[in-house]
Amino acid sequence: QPLLYKIIRSIFSICIRIFYNTIEVTNEALLAIKPNNAILLCPNHGNSLTDAATVITATNRFVRLTAKDKLWHHPFWKYFVKYVGTVPIQRRDDHGSKADNSIAKAKLFEALESCSCVCLFPEGISRYQSGIAPLKRGVGSIAIETLKR
Repeated sequence: QPLLYKIIRSIFSICIRIFYNTIEVTNEALLAIKPNNAILLCPNHGNSLTDAATVITATNRFVRLTAKDKLWHHPFWKYFVKYVGTVPIQRRDDHGSKADNSIAKAKLFEALESCSCVCLFPEGISRYQSGIAPLKRGVGSIAIETLKR
C-alpha cells in the first residue's frame, strides 16, 4: 500500500464516521477480504467522493479505485489519484467515440490477475440522487475477460 493511501484511508475513516451518523453493514463477512483472492467490488455511486472513501475504509485491503481521467488534470485531485494507484477511465460522456480504455483495462486485468482488490462503479457516473443509475458495460466485460484468462 502506498504511504499516501494509508494516510488518506485514515483521514477518510474519520471523515466517514463524522459524515454518516450510522453505517450499517449487512454482511460483515464480505468486508474481511482475504489477501490472496482477487476481488472486484462494484458498489453503486450515489454520492461522489464519499462512495470511494466508504469503500476504502470498509475493507481491510488496498483497493485499486477507478476514476474519470479528468481528475488527473485537476490542480488539487491529480496528486491524490496519481499516487494512490487509481486507474484513469476515459468516459464516453467526456471523450465521445475517442474514449480509449485499453490501458486502463490492461491495468485492471493485471491487478485482478495478481489477486488485488479493484473497485469499479458500474453506473459510470457519480450523482447526488437516490436509486441506481443505468449500469455501464465495462464492469461486466472486465469480469468476464478476467475469468477467461
